[in-house]
Amino acid sequence: MIETSFTPLASLLGGAVIGAAAVMLMAFEGRIAGISGILSRLLPPLPNAPLRAASRSSPG
Repeated sequence: MIETSFTPLASLLGGAVIGAAAVMLMAFEGRIAGISGILSRLLPPLPNAPLRAASRSSPG
């Protein structure tokens, strides 16, 4: 049986770095990190996409 070390602090730090990188990508580039961002670039844009238009419109 393979024995591994339990390192919760290193795991937490690594997750925080990945999360910070995803937030910075969204803030500075407007892109979503992950499978949803990859798939959105592979598929053609939808004409008159209501969710996309609603998320970018400014209130009244």
